[in-house]
Amino acid sequence: MTVHQVKAYPEHFAELLDGRRSYYAGKNEHFRLHDVLHIQEYQPPSAGAVKPYYTGRVIRAAVISICDDPRLGLIDGYVILGLSVFNYIDGSSERGAAD
Repeated sequence: MTVHQVKAYPEHFAELLDGRRSYYAGKNEHFRLHDVLHIQEYQPPSAGAVKPYYTGRVIRAAVISICDDPRLGLIDGYVILGLSVFNYIDGSSERGAAD
């Protein structure tokens, strides 16, 4: 089992947190079943020129399915991961610098 660090925009993070979304779509980082995603909420720069930052909120989820089938319209090198959320950390009082 590998732990992968990934980021999610606030609207996608909220959907994962409240159960409206149960998947992650992105570049394939050699994901395998039962790997863990450490999903960090990422606030991109806004029109007001605020620097991007991580909010400190984190969701941990297990990969329960992997789809990388190009016949379904996926671009080579991208995947859709079925997730099972098992932990949430609200560290929103601590902001970390973004890449």
